[in-house]
Amino acid sequence: MKRRITLATTIIATLLAMNGCRATRNVPQDQYLLSSVKIVTQGKPDDINKGTIKRYVRQLPNRRILGLRIGLGIYNLARPTPRYKFGQWLHRIGDPPVIYDAALTEQSRENIRLFLNGKGFYNCIVQDTTYKIGDRRIAVEYRVSFGTPTLIDTVRYAVQDTAAARFVHAKRHKSVLRPGERLDNTLLDAERTRVANLLRAEGFYNVSSDNIGFLADTLGQPHHAALTLRIPNPSQSSTPPSNILRRYRVDSLTIYPNYSPQQFNSADSSAIRTTHYHGLRIVSLGKPSLRPRVINEQLALKPDSILRSSLVERSNSNLQRLAAVQYTAFDFQEKPDRDTNPTHPSPFHPIDGNVYLIQPKNQAYNVEVLLTTSGSIGMEGNVSYTHRNLFRGAEKLEISFTSKIEALRKRNTSSYRTILELGGQLTLELPGLLLPLPSRRFAQYTHPQTMISLAYNYQRRPDYTRTIASAGFSYSWKNNFGLSQALTPAEANVVHILNITENFAEHIRQTYLGYSYQRQIITVTSYSLGYAKTATTDRPHGVAFKFNVELSGNTLYGFSKWLSKPNENGQYEIAGLPFSQYVRTDINTTYSYVMTEGQTLAMRLYGGIGVPYLNSKALPFEKRFFEGGANGVRAWNARDLGPGAYTKDQLTYPNQTGDIKLEANIEFRSHLFWKFESALFVDAGNIWILREETSRPGADFKVSSFIQQVAIGYGAGLRLNLGFFILRLDAGLRLHDPADASDSEETKGHWLPFERPYGKQDWALHFGVGYPF
Repeated sequence: MKRRITLATTIIATLLAMNGCRATRNVPQDQYLLSSVKIVTQGKPDDINKGTIKRYVRQLPNRRILGLRIGLGIYNLARPTPRYKFGQWLHRIGDPPVIYDAALTEQSRENIRLFLNGKGFYNCIVQDTTYKIGDRRIAVEYRVSFGTPTLIDTVRYAVQDTAAARFVHAKRHKSVLRPGERLDNTLLDAERTRVANLLRAEGFYNVSSDNIGFLADTLGQPHHAALTLRIPNPSQSSTPPSNILRRYRVDSLTIYPNYSPQQFNSADSSAIRTTHYHGLRIVSLGKPSLRPRVINEQLALKPDSILRSSLVERSNSNLQRLAAVQYTAFDFQEKPDRDTNPTHPSPFHPIDGNVYLIQPKNQAYNVEVLLTTSGSIGMEGNVSYTHRNLFRGAEKLEISFTSKIEALRKRNTSSYRTILELGGQLTLELPGLLLPLPSRRFAQYTHPQTMISLAYNYQRRPDYTRTIASAGFSYSWKNNFGLSQALTPAEANVVHILNITENFAEHIRQTYLGYSYQRQIITVTSYSLGYAKTATTDRPHGVAFKFNVELSGNTLYGFSKWLSKPNENGQYEIAGLPFSQYVRTDINTTYSYVMTEGQTLAMRLYGGIGVPYLNSKALPFEKRFFEGGANGVRAWNARDLGPGAYTKDQLTYPNQTGDIKLEANIEFRSHLFWKFESALFVDAGNIWILREETSRPGADFKVSSFIQQVAIGYGAGLRLNLGFFILRLDAGLRLHDPADASDSEETKGHWLPFERPYGKQDWALHFGVGYPF
């Protein structure tokens, strides 16, 4: 024990010593390495943190990970001017030393002052002090005194157009500016944007936030400002006349599907074809590549409608979601007024709209070779064919073939057996919902799709071989606020289990699992609800939520009970095969917080349960839960954890499944150097069965004992972020294993690294693609 601690301490001390001694290796003579930057504040409000202030510092020290400057250390492995390619490569991927620059410190001080002015602190004081550390390093401290803020006293609106002023005053109760708030530029910008969006939504299409200004009067009112929002109307005085506060109505709308400027400019006029459909003018070279009905259904903006920004944005979003559209562009041209009643002129000016659709190639082929992400070592190959406009209605057809081979390690040995999987799938995605109900307004706001699918899968594992044939159709829709939904009215799967080994057959014969591995029909009706908001540096909090529920076998059970009799096992059958009957639901919630640029804290909570009933005594194997692997509790291999505290499973290969799953994860992600990222993580979770079985003691879920049966693992990971995908390597170590004997003195109460002996079964290595959650 002492030896293990001494070894770990020696390694850490050596790394720290190397980091400290070599840090200034590439620092020029008479210059200093910037060692640290500190922000000290006085009178800081709660809504401004030191991290935000630090963004305005022009010089920050080299990034540290657990106190170590990894990137700088890699850079310093080479000479200041390396002669060989390896040294030059180290300089490219490493972080060069940050050399202290007094001019940048001065600029940083001014940046902080201007930032605080924009937050309403016009009397702030920013000072800096430098401290030398040794001969070649220096630390900078910025001392920030906020002072008394300037507050908003009153708010008024001066809009020099009667119609525009009416709309602005009618919605002034939605203003983000309130008396007593700080005179904050963020609030002023938000109010400018709100007013501009309000007017653009009412047909004043040329208004932007740049046309809106503020006048702040602080005379006679120390630390208080009387605000006036101003929108001038220069239409009469400017040369040429301005059209900022003109209100527009669409006179005509022309669509150019599959537009190409070169082809249109060089085409003969006789080749240009014009089609009229519901007021739209569709101009194309030959027959339109998209049917007019499909285009019309996506357009919220119509001829004779007010030119509202919301209609343009919704039309653009709807069109770009079509598989047959790659890019869209809207262009508007003013027309001369043609008022026929000068006594009562129209408040609207006519305008013509042009919509240009750029389409991708209709057909595409794709070949992929990937690492498997299910927790075992393996490779996966995919070949797919895609047609994005099958019937000129943006129908997307995809045919794919998949092959996968994985190496599955025998328990307590170093030998492996292979898992082979082959499959094919055909999917057809149609825009809109195939329903005998009017859904035009629904489609305008939710981008619905209908998907029809056929699939076949063959899998050969060491314990058994199975095939699955499936068919189904589903609907999906989502809005512009991150909320998505999916409904599968009908899906059917026919499962055949073949070639079960004697050892595995004997194991499942003693449990309810035997019903999971029988030939059966699985019919599914399911619903999913999801929400996602991505975290960024400016919006550091990200949330994702996914809820699924599915029902199986209820309709078949009702008909079968009326029309037929059960078999010798008490199950009703369809076409000679028993069908499953269950309810299954799960919830997955993730939260991410961007701490600083390059550092993120991510968390996940997951819970799921499946309950078989009436015609089923166990969930189908495909619907059962498993734990461990690259995306689960990473200290265990896939399907090697649980259920519960059960310890006497004699299966040669891991294949543990359950009816209940609970999992929690926390992961700290940080940029290392170049395109490499690091991760530190803690995972906790397990699976359980619903029914107590004498042959598997400790496997069932009990409220009184499940907390003690939650497995815990921790570890570290290395990621290569190439932008379009991420390669991941995670190593997990077991901290608490519920399968260990509870009275084992070697493991009992030991919750820290190096406190107990570890064997090769106590850790796992995982390759993956993408983040685990």
